[in-house]
Amino acid sequence: MAVARITKAMVERPKVPKRGHLVTWDNSPGMGGFGVRVSSAARVSFVVRYWNGSRERWKTMGAYPRMTLTEARKQAREILRAAGNGHDPVADERAAKAERRAAEAKTVKVLAAEWLDMLPNKTTRRGTRISPRTVEQYETAINKYIVPKLGKLPVSQITRNDVKALHTTATREGGPYMANRVVSVLSIFYNWLADAEEVAPTFNPARRPPLNPEQSRGQDASVRLSHDQEARLVRAIYALIDGTATRTGKRGKERSHSDPVGGVALLTLLDTGRRKGEVLALEWRRLDLDAQTANLGKTKGKAAGDTVYLTPRVCTAIRCLPRIVGNPFVFTGRGKGGRRVGLQSAWEGVKAEAGLETLSPDLVGFRMHDLRHHRISELLGAGVAPQLVIRQSGHTSFDQLKVYGHVQVADVAAALSRIEPVEPAEGGEVVAMPQAAH
Repeated sequence: MAVARITKAMVERPKVPKRGHLVTWDNSPGMGGFGVRVSSAARVSFVVRYWNGSRERWKTMGAYPRMTLTEARKQAREILRAAGNGHDPVADERAAKAERRAAEAKTVKVLAAEWLDMLPNKTTRRGTRISPRTVEQYETAINKYIVPKLGKLPVSQITRNDVKALHTTATREGGPYMANRVVSVLSIFYNWLADAEEVAPTFNPARRPPLNPEQSRGQDASVRLSHDQEARLVRAIYALIDGTATRTGKRGKERSHSDPVGGVALLTLLDTGRRKGEVLALEWRRLDLDAQTANLGKTKGKAAGDTVYLTPRVCTAIRCLPRIVGNPFVFTGRGKGGRRVGLQSAWEGVKAEAGLETLSPDLVGFRMHDLRHHRISELLGAGVAPQLVIRQSGHTSFDQLKVYGHVQVADVAAALSRIEPVEPAEGGEVVAMPQAAH
């Protein structure tokens, strides 16, 4: 250990010890505690030393030439001044690093998983549990879009630019509607983080996010297919099942496309009129194909034992699906437990193959969920008792049925035509009505 005025020449041409290291302390006014350490390998670094009570503190500020002598003097002066005022800069820095490490451990991926785990037990403002369908939608947004893009980042470091980039990616991969839902779920997630005191109460980078314009189908848009339109849709579904469907690739070339699982799932949606989540959650053990029924278990409309009728063609199609050992689901995929999660890509392909949106302006924007409206309307239009329609659709009240039942004048006329007219009683006289004057 030596004491001298530390100069630039001393740093550039240091005296190298044969072993260990040599520390030279600066004797410049006000710089007591600032030093240069030289190792036997000729490595030069700047150090500072001070006392905090009875505890001696050392700090290596940086190595030369990455840190210059001027920079080292300035930093040492700030540290010594803080220590002289009763602070402990080394301890403060260690605490700050620990806090940063703790913040970095609270990444979007880690806390999003925690949020999804508690969602099924969370209650809404009305005091009811969040529906399984909503939980499923949140899981899709988190696992498919948010975590792959933002999962490694600490929740406190997400910016509005990160949210914009996420929205752009989700728009490209899932479409404009899905992208809007994804950033909406992210905003809900940050509201939970604020309640859990993981972020500041006012911190929500997904609040008022950029949104894609969503096409409104309008009050008069059709949610019911004609006989010919449904026939074209069924043909497109079967083409998807047997692999004769075609899709246009990125280079404009048509290629065959096959998705038996997605095709059979769409056929089941069309014929049963049930919700997508209920159909995709169908398990083999709950099927009775001989009786043409499926027990959907717990659904939105029923706590347990919600049984639906399956048409003969749906039963035939399901029998052709592969049954994977260890996978309980009829419609298999990459979702939780090996189940199929989404059908949007299959639906868009089928809709394009059938040319639905080119057949009528009223069918522009026809959604997969509109298949449920269509089937319920067809049942009511065919004269099926509302009680039976409720049983098949999984609704719980007639008020809900009114929203989905789009009965037309032609349905009323057809129903009335099936009623035999009552003839006058015997002995009665039929009076001829006078012709209206023109």
